Amino acid sequence: MAGNTSGIIVLVVGMVGLMAGLITAQIRRSQQLLQKWATENGYQLVQAQARPFPIRSPFSWSSKNQRVYQVVVQDEQGNERGGWLRLGGYSSGLLSDQVEVRWDE
Repeated sequence: MAGNTSGIIVLVVGMVGLMAGLITAQIRRSQQLLQKWATENGYQLVQAQARPFPIRSPFSWSSKNQRVYQVVVQDEQGNERGGWLRLGGYSSGLLSDQVEVRWDE
């Protein structure tokens, strides 16, 4: 009985560790894509908030593999602008470098 219990505990701890690692990797990859996009477009990120349920955004039809962020950026002249970014491809998720932007009016 004790052998079974310790095996289950090891399995559960391993699964939790794997999930934590995957979540951490997704967060890091999202941050990399955000920063790369900002740099390539001459922006500095002022604010970036992940929106796990982007129902009230221009990207409400995103796949579960993509990440949606509400952002505020500053351009080289110091002007701020707000909008939404969708990171990753529909099927490939964050394995893709795809970034789409929709600016606030």
